[in-house]
This record gives sequence, structure tokens and C-alpha cells, in this order.
Amino acid sequence: MHTLQLEFQQNKSLKSERYFNIETGTLLTGSTTITVCPELVSILSPVLCASFYGGFIEKGLHVVECKDVDEESFVWFINCIHSNSWDSLTVGRAIYAVVFIDRYAMLTLYKKIFPYLMKVEISDELRSEAIIAADKMPEGCLLIVRI
Repeated sequence: MHTLQLEFQQNKSLKSERYFNIETGTLLTGSTTITVCPELVSILSPVLCASFYGGFIEKGLHVVECKDVDEESFVWFINCIHSNSWDSLTVGRAIYAVVFIDRYAMLTLYKKIFPYLMKVEISDELRSEAIIAADKMPEGCLLIVRI
């Protein structure tokens, strides 16, 4: 397990230092390995929290296999979580994000995706997928009516 130490100075005149460790974990998706902060993804997802810290075989190894996900979209999704930046959203990515949010019970992330889907034009080819995704969202009925 790798740790990264970050130094914080509370008050320049006190020059007190505080250190904390950031653990790294791994999400496996097919042939792709994604390094994550298990604490961060566990705060957002009770599913990943149980996988990283529950009584599963992955416990202690900090390695979790995420099956049946589109690898490229999942890497993008995890990068958005770590950077807290959703600037690269497209309709297709937003739909994948809703699927991942639902699968991993990351309900607080709906607020990042829903406003985007409410304001963009959804193409005919993505309309049925958008309706299926909207069905998973708390306010999804509003999106379905708009589509």
C-alpha cells in the first residue's frame, strides 16, 4: 500500500505541521487498472465502501473488480469524481454516469448530472437510453417529460 504525505500549516506564526496519509486502492475493469482513493469513493458509494472495507475478499487488499462496465467511460467517471470536475460531460457520458451512479449507489452525484441533462438537446439515437437513465434518477420524471 502506498501512502502520500501532505503537509498543512495552520498558522504561519505557529509553524505547526500536520500530516495525514492518503491510501490508494485499485479498481479493476477488464484490462484497465484505475488507482483511486478508497476513502473518497467510499464516502460517495456504500457499495464501494463495502467492497473496500467490508467483509469481502478484497478487504485489506484495496483491490475491487468492477464488472460489466464500459472501461473508457468508467475511467472518465472516476477521474471526474477525483477531480470534482464534470466539464467534459456529453450526453453519452452523462447517460453512462447515471448508470454508474445507480449501480454504485452514489446518489449525491445525481445533482452533478441532472442539470446538464435538463438543458442539453438529446439526439434521437440517444433518446431511449436517456429515458432508461432518467428512470433511475430521483427527478427523472422531469427529464422524461422534457424528452
